[in-house]
Amino acid sequence: MINLYDYISQCYTRKRQLEGEISRLETAKTAVREIKSNLKEDQSDVSEKNSGRKLELSWKGSNYNTYLDQLGSDVKSAFRFYVDNVDDVLDEICDAITKRENEINNQVFLIGHVQSLINSGLNEVEKLFN
Repeated sequence: MINLYDYISQCYTRKRQLEGEISRLETAKTAVREIKSNLKEDQSDVSEKNSGRKLELSWKGSNYNTYLDQLGSDVKSAFRFYVDNVDDVLDEICDAITKRENEINNQVFLIGHVQSLINSGLNEVEKLFN
């Protein structure tokens, strides 16, 4: 049979472990959000340069505009793909944080429930000796 005090101690230990994991995940989430923000700024800069035809190329042949349009389309597509992948990573980090927060809530519930049972039991013992 498990000792209730040991069980509560295990719950508190697990809760602290989960809080540490959440802290590290929050740091990662902040970093990924910054990467995404920088990426969107870069994407905007590239789109702006392409739409304004500010791209400096030495070649100005008959297919120059077609080449420039295709280049812009390829770059936009690559940025979109990369932003979508960064978004997926951010979503997974958020899911991991939520999973750990939910586990903490379970630990807190179990701790509170067990402590209430212990408290009620101690109360009954105290009443026996009154």
